Amino acid sequence: MATPRSAYQPNMAAAPSPQQAATTPRQPRPGSQPPPPSASSGTPKEVDYYLNPTELFRWINYRRWDGARTRAQSHPDEAATWIVSRHSSDGRILWRHLPLHLVCMQREASVSVEDLGDSNAVLAARQMEHLVDILLDSYPEGASSPDDQGMLPLHLLLSKAEN
Repeated sequence: MATPRSAYQPNMAAAPSPQQAATTPRQPRPGSQPPPPSASSGTPKEVDYYLNPTELFRWINYRRWDGARTRAQSHPDEAATWIVSRHSSDGRILWRHLPLHLVCMQREASVSVEDLGDSNAVLAARQMEHLVDILLDSYPEGASSPDDQGMLPLHLLLSKAEN
């Protein structure tokens, strides 16, 4: 059964942490295909959520906004890299997102800083706002790139604001 769009959150336990990834050998999943050429060749770059997620994705997935910001600044190409999760048996896409989509899916991204009472939440919201600016500077096309469900980052942000 398909997960309702509003209930989707990446599985934070499935992807290795940034520290684990450096020591974890990559094994191809049965039926998986090699990644397509990089975004510089005109074809969007994709990486598999389980096999080779980007460091930027890992920082976002673990909600470490400071690390994500630093990574986006040092590796702007990762802002243009699609993270894809595929069904293990038939390879169909379960979800496909850019880092900008992932940030916009977070509830905190849709809340006004003035509406937050907790100083940690205010700090996180400001860090996310700065991260979004960096992602847009690195890959402006991301704002107009729909995910696998046809959703733009703005759609995802607004859907979280409604909840």
